[in-house]
Amino acid sequence: MTTTKIITTLAMLLAIAVATHAEDAPLLRSLPTEVQGEVEDTRARCREHIDSVEGSGYTSQVVTSGDDGLIQFNLSGRQAVMIDHVELCGGASFKGVNHTNRGSHSVVVYVRSGNSWRKILSTDAGEKVFLSVDDSLPAPARL
Repeated sequence: MTTTKIITTLAMLLAIAVATHAEDAPLLRSLPTEVQGEVEDTRARCREHIDSVEGSGYTSQVVTSGDDGLIQFNLSGRQAVMIDHVELCGGASFKGVNHTNRGSHSVVVYVRSGNSWRKILSTDAGEKVFLSVDDSLPAPARL
């Protein structure tokens, strides 16, 4: 097989993977474009950091993709999502990447209001965030 055919085949496989990835992330894709960009930027910074630090004990596969790492829950009968920058990186904290040098990380909560999302909380957390939900309540409507 020629180099051109190999490159063309790889490009087609990449295009299919990207299209499949978008279909597998209905929650992420429903969020505002700016929020999607922040999520993907955090993930990219984590991957770059992991790849640049030899012997970190992590591989870039721990970094989430799609809807993974987005914590979906029901808030007063409305669909809500919590975005925790540590969870986006598979639970790993990297100072200067997804964790500040002061020992905190960003946590943002959005609630669905009609066809849009509204930010209701934006804070820095010093420890792992635990979200307690009542599983006896009906799950929020899926997109």
